[in-house]
Amino acid sequence: MEDATEEEKKIDMNMIIVALWCTRIEPSDCPSMKKVVEMLEGEIKRLKMPTNTFLTSSKILVGNVGDKLD
Repeated sequence: MEDATEEEKKIDMNMIIVALWCTRIEPSDCPSMKKVVEMLEGEIKRLKMPTNTFLTSSKILVGNVGDKLD
């Protein structure tokens, strides 16, 4: 991504935020496919970072205590 243009970086960040919205713990908290398409097409401006995603849940233990995640 070092050689990506600013526009490409914005698109990448948008896709990452949409992916995080799709990895929420409760399936009912995930956006509908229509909403996902709207987010990816840029029809929804200023996407906000979601909370309680699969990746940030304290309910999920990844690796062992003390493991370094890179």
